[in-house]
Amino acid sequence: MIDYFEEKASELSLLTGRQRLEHIIQKGEQHGRLESERRTKENKVEGCQSNAYLIVTQDGTVTVETDADSKIVRGYLAYLSEGLTGLPADMVIDEARDSVEQFVDDGGLESTFTPNRSDAFTNAVEAIIDRLRSTRVE
Repeated sequence: MIDYFEEKASELSLLTGRQRLEHIIQKGEQHGRLESERRTKENKVEGCQSNAYLIVTQDGTVTVETDADSKIVRGYLAYLSEGLTGLPADMVIDEARDSVEQFVDDGGLESTFTPNRSDAFTNAVEAIIDRLRSTRVE
């Protein structure tokens, strides 16, 4: 498991369901926003009821920038941005899916997910991996 997600899951597991939800909303409020010109159709996360955006770049390491109209979705995406930025692309491609799944389980996030939020989070992880694979530098 990617260390960041293990650490954050441990922290979240100590909170009650309501505290966990409030924490994620607060994280979303504090997370930086993308400039409006970067919130484009190409950067939109498909399958998300909220307008959620994702920009993935790599230059030796991965940079993940995220934004969403909904504070709670923005909070979930902030975890992805913080947890995956700075890692090698191969590590993200190989470990992100399992690490994030374990993060959700160990951190008790499933209690904060509606089906739409769960889909958005899963779709964002898959989009990050797909975008890295399509731009992989050999």
